[in-house]
Amino acid sequence: MTKHSVSRATEFDSQSNFLVYITYLTFTLLLLLLPGAYIYSDFEDNIDNIQLFWLSAGLSDYTEKESSVQCALLDGEWHTYRFPIVSEQFPISKLRLDFVREFSVAATVEVRAIQSLTADFKQTSRIEFEEIECSGCRVIQHSGLLSIDQIEFDPFAQFSAVPPLTTAIDIVQLEMRIEPGRINPLSWFMRKAETGTFNSACRLANIEDN
Repeated sequence: MTKHSVSRATEFDSQSNFLVYITYLTFTLLLLLLPGAYIYSDFEDNIDNIQLFWLSAGLSDYTEKESSVQCALLDGEWHTYRFPIVSEQFPISKLRLDFVREFSVAATVEVRAIQSLTADFKQTSRIEFEEIECSGCRVIQHSGLLSIDQIEFDPFAQFSAVPPLTTAIDIVQLEMRIEPGRINPLSWFMRKAETGTFNSACRLANIEDN
């Protein structure tokens, strides 16, 4: 019986086919794992910047100069946030709260117990809400609570402060609870790739993101 040797070309074809099969198998496994990873992680953020703007007398537009940024926890729990007020003009009649930033999405936001404080925390006054507006979201007011949902890209809520903030006010304090929502995976990865300006307040607070 005559034995036929296997040519090098045949061996090369076999190895190539094996590599192709491995590649296809790996790609298929990744496709199967991605939905599972998405469901498991929900692509949620657990920290984000929140920014409070104020509108002083004689001004018609909000500016970065007349604002304060803090790091917020998106964990569905109530937290107290204090925003230093540094303004050249008083009284302050309107406040605007930007509660989520680019690439991040909150499912719901609740705000309660907005107060004005002096720097030594000795004088505290409650701030009532009036003329509430929500851009990119829906807001419902009930029993001193602002409940915000139907949140879309880059939303913010603004409202009149009653009474208007005076020169004796140094801090605006509020209690807020943010339920994180699932975001687009591409936006999530883009957010994680940001290292320069995004989440700057959270980085300064030494809070690590997932």
